[in-house]
Amino acid sequence: MRRFKIYIICLVLGAFVYSCKKEHITPEGTNGTPVFYFNGDVDGSPVSLLAGVNNYYMYSSDSQSTAGVYSYMGNLKEFGCNSGCVSSIKFILNDYRTLGSGASEPHISDSALNVNAYNYNSPGGTSTKYAVTFTPTLGTSTLTPISYTYDFGDSSGLVSGSGVPVIKNHTYATPGNYKTSLSVKFDTLHTTSLTNVLTLGAPNNAISATLAYSGSINVTFTVAINGGAKPYKVVYNFGDSTGTVPNTTTHTGIAISRDSTTPHSYVDSSHIRHPFVTVTDVNNITTTTNTNLTPTTSSTNEQYFMNYSATPSPAPNPQGLSNVTIIYTDPTGHVYSSADSAQRGPSDFQILSVSNYQNNENNQTTKQLHVKFNCTLYDGLGKSVTITNGDAVIAVAYK
Repeated sequence: MRRFKIYIICLVLGAFVYSCKKEHITPEGTNGTPVFYFNGDVDGSPVSLLAGVNNYYMYSSDSQSTAGVYSYMGNLKEFGCNSGCVSSIKFILNDYRTLGSGASEPHISDSALNVNAYNYNSPGGTSTKYAVTFTPTLGTSTLTPISYTYDFGDSSGLVSGSGVPVIKNHTYATPGNYKTSLSVKFDTLHTTSLTNVLTLGAPNNAISATLAYSGSINVTFTVAINGGAKPYKVVYNFGDSTGTVPNTTTHTGIAISRDSTTPHSYVDSSHIRHPFVTVTDVNNITTTTNTNLTPTTSSTNEQYFMNYSATPSPAPNPQGLSNVTIIYTDPTGHVYSSADSAQRGPSDFQILSVSNYQNNENNQTTKQLHVKFNCTLYDGLGKSVTITNGDAVIAVAYK
């Protein structure tokens, strides 16, 4: 894709004497800063490829495999180079399709272009789907559930049923942090819910929180924070007219427990309250925990706790759905690919942001992605290169 704003500086001295043209990808502003780039260390040496500099362009395209899997592609390379390109890098992101094997979807969905962590493709496919069993456990309750709703946090839709909530199995296409919840409606038409963050694969930076309380009309709330990165922002909502009470104390530990320093008093003990606490860590990862509370001397906690029965297990993914391939060509024209062998050592690929971008030269819709990654690439002949601290803004096309 050629996305450049052209700046022409012409010096006219009577007749035409001199002209020059410098091309940059600068759809916003006029400072000449490239929109698309790759920066990283290749075997310890810094490499920087900038669209609009040294005749480099960002090309976007898409393709479809014989199994019907679409791929989004972004290629930062020299203009006019079709093979043996010197110092180029190409990103291929497989789609997470919804139809069965061999079926051809009418278009590429956006499900594989979310802010998330993704695994690399490898020979024979990579087991990067995750099978999870959700087991609900009944807490103290004097009421009878009439319905329940699961939200698995991956845009797959809500799963509802009648009566007491039952065990549910769900498969996730990619690793990452998922805000999952279980809501239960009781025969009094009161609803209680619990929200937890489920972490699958890398990066392991999710946080979970547990909201508990003690007392009667005067209630002391306790929130236990586990995981994530300090500092945390903690906001309480007591479920009445007092609204929210923020607390931005900087915690000194990664896994800590903290008691609220401001107990809350309820003036009316005849209603069930729905207090909740929201915890956000320094990486803006947020989890919210809810509970029900009857603020009386014999308070009843009509609550379900949603537990995960075991560590999520990988599920087969032979077509590499939602997998990533990176192809790098070094200054001598030697080509390395992440798909030629399994990754070794620490490796990761994260999409940090996704935004719509203008159509490419083939009038295809494109998206602009900011990605960070670490990986090992192979040439198929026994040689490899390692990319660390990879940082890139790329454009990919999709139907």
